[in-house]
Amino acid sequence: MRSWIQMVSCSESEFNGLHEELRNCGGLYIIDNVLMPETFARCECNIEFRYYSDKRITLTCVPKPPKYTGKNKRIRIWAETGYAEFSSFNDLKKFLKSFTEDTISDLPAHTPIFQSENNRSDTTSPKVENSPPPPQPKMQYDRENLTVPDASKSYIVIDKDAVIVDLKDEIYGQDENIEKIVHLVCNHLSTKRKLRPLSIFIYGSTGTGKSKLVECLVDAINSKLQQKDRLAYRPIDCTQFQERSDISKLTGAAPGYVGFDEPGVFSILEDNLKTVFVFEEIEKAAGNVTDVIMQAMETGRQETNGKTLRNGQSFYDLSNCVIFFTSNINIEEKKNIGFATQNSEHVEQPLKMKSNNIARVIGEETKEAKAKLAESGKFRREVIGRMNAIIKFNPLTGDVVKDIAAKCIRDTAAKSHLLYIT
Repeated sequence: MRSWIQMVSCSESEFNGLHEELRNCGGLYIIDNVLMPETFARCECNIEFRYYSDKRITLTCVPKPPKYTGKNKRIRIWAETGYAEFSSFNDLKKFLKSFTEDTISDLPAHTPIFQSENNRSDTTSPKVENSPPPPQPKMQYDRENLTVPDASKSYIVIDKDAVIVDLKDEIYGQDENIEKIVHLVCNHLSTKRKLRPLSIFIYGSTGTGKSKLVECLVDAINSKLQQKDRLAYRPIDCTQFQERSDISKLTGAAPGYVGFDEPGVFSILEDNLKTVFVFEEIEKAAGNVTDVIMQAMETGRQETNGKTLRNGQSFYDLSNCVIFFTSNINIEEKKNIGFATQNSEHVEQPLKMKSNNIARVIGEETKEAKAKLAESGKFRREVIGRMNAIIKFNPLTGDVVKDIAAKCIRDTAAKSHLLYIT
């Protein structure tokens, strides 16, 4: 149980954390079983913050306190109606701080404190009893504390160029794909209001560096972040999900079944909500596995199959995650006929990247790749449609293979024998 006076006696930084939380989640912020002060006969109430915009924030008390014995007229109206609406967060903050004084002077008559839905321009105190209840937000977030901002809604600003340079030193022959993936991932991490994870499908010949690029990407980003902001990395081999019964390894077994205490794939989110998942060779997974992942990409959450997490929730929040899918399938639109060779493919791909709008290039290529994937029949159209980007990895040429071989020799000699090879 949390005291109301403890909640409203916040520092300026803690109020800013609440404001950031309300702006990011865009939904309902609930604090249960709050012990009200002596002026409210020390009753217990549920406090609800609803954020609609910076110009409309509401504060509701459920149920209404049975009695208020203080002197503040503004608090008395809130106690009698159980509902207040504020035109700015600063107005809400002043109202909360007034509980510690309980002798605040009334605001000027032109300042709207409680506004009716039917008469929003009325500058006097309208009748709140006739105002309809506010519309239900799209998403709901339950929180135990008022003063602690939710780290799951934080955002990270990363130097894209520095990450690209680091990756090009590790991955050869995929310069354009590196720029695309870094652009997508960094933009997602820097987004303040994330509702669902970023999903990227990577396909191409085996041995072209698909999984290696993701691993190096996480290392390159983490090297530029503080410990509290670093990403977690979770590779998943989809060959272990070839049977329909293997779905429990992904979601966790239901209560009463064998393996209920064993952690699932998404259990890592209890320790770090900013996690990069890599589903390797996704085409080998059973159909029900892709259905579960599709639900996570659509809603931004994954149910725990009856298990309660440490934060009290019954679902994993994937909105801050990045999900990669790798595949070795070939989805070229035409097969070679007669004496046509594989080298007769179109070669204008390097020219496309000359456009400064990399997002447009990714969008055009993804649209074409989605059509090819749908025609191939490898995946359901519903799964394909939820992919944010589909990127093809180029086959490695002879010069690139030589560079990769030389790099492997240098790395092995340096790690195993402390030798430097020129």
